Amino acid sequence: IEIWTSWTSGGSGVYSYFIDFRYDTSVNTRPMIYESGAGGNLGKISYYQHNYGSSVDTSQAFSASPNPWTQLLFSRGTQGTPNNLKWFINGALSSQGNYSENQDFYTEKISIGRRYANSDFLNGKISMIRIYKDKAFTADEASSHYETFRHRFGI
Repeated sequence: IEIWTSWTSGGSGVYSYFIDFRYDTSVNTRPMIYESGAGGNLGKISYYQHNYGSSVDTSQAFSASPNPWTQLLFSRGTQGTPNNLKWFINGALSSQGNYSENQDFYTEKISIGRRYANSDFLNGKISMIRIYKDKAFTADEASSHYETFRHRFGI
């Protein structure tokens, strides 16, 4: 999942959703990407599956002030390494982890810039979202994507 965004952090205790694959409370196993101001995580971006209680967070925390255009690229391994998850920020590896839960994606609607329940709106802009199927990005590929698109955002 690749997202080009510019946003202002919601602050302490506030969630700002970039993308949410859930469509109601009965599907809490589907992933979401958000910034959480809860629990000392202000400014960190998380990939999270609610029912499994696991997340992979960016190691880089963003400021509460408006952030310039930023590329967030979340990559999940494929057949050989399906549980290897990586966060790239502006083409550079930010963090990685392993995730042992089912990561299947679905064909139902998704929410962009908000939580599925029509709340926790992103305070900012999303210019581009790309969802890749069966694609695990290498560091070189993530960097290449960043270099290819950054000029559109004056970076």
